[in-house]
Amino acid sequence: ATGGGRLRHEHFEMARLQVARRLDMKRMFAIWRVDPPWQPVTKKGQGQRMGGGKG
Repeated sequence: ATGGGRLRHEHFEMARLQVARRLDMKRMFAIWRVDPPWQPVTKKGQGQRMGGGKG
């Protein structure tokens, strides 16, 4: 990767579905065990504007 980023649940799900599509189910199987992201996102991203509430 050329830059940083965060993985969300949807990214893991998309990768899991792609692997499952490419498997020949008669000859192969996959056990998909990935720990979920543990770091909560509590701040706005860098470069975001403040506010955005009523008004």
